Amino acid sequence: MFSETLIFFSIHIIYSSQEKPKDPILRLAVIGLVHDHVNWILNRQKEDVKIVGIVETNKKAIARYKKRYSLSADLFFDSYDIMYETVKPDAVSAFNPTKEHLNVVRYFAPKGIPIMVEKPMATNYEDAHEMTTLSKRFNVPLLVN
Repeated sequence: MFSETLIFFSIHIIYSSQEKPKDPILRLAVIGLVHDHVNWILNRQKEDVKIVGIVETNKKAIARYKKRYSLSADLFFDSYDIMYETVKPDAVSAFNPTKEHLNVVRYFAPKGIPIMVEKPMATNYEDAHEMTTLSKRFNVPLLVN
C-alpha cells in the first residue's frame, strides 16, 4: 500500500506540474530555517523566485539568517496565518522539522498553494498518507526534495 501511495504521489506531481504559472516570478514563502537546504533558496541568484515571507519563531535562527543574507525584518512572521494573510504566496517551501511537515500541508493545501517539503517527507506512514491525500483532494502539487 505504501508503494501505491508513492506511485500515486509521483503521478500527481507530474500531472499538477503541467499547470502554467500565474506570473514569471514565483512569490515563495519559506517555512522554517532549521534545515540546511534553506541556504539553496537564499543563495539563489536567478530572479524568477522572490521570497515574500519566512515563518520562523527561533530568534537565534532569525538573527543568524538576517545577518548572513541581509534579510529585512519585515520578511519574518510568527505564524502561517499572519504570513499568508500578509503576503499571499504562490508556493511554500518547508525547511522546518520533519514532524511539522504535515501541519504545513494541512494549512496550505486547502488554500491551493503548492508545497515543497524536505526529505524525509514524514516521520511515519500515516502522516505521509495524509499529506498525499490532501494533495490529491485539493489538487495541489506536493514535492519532496
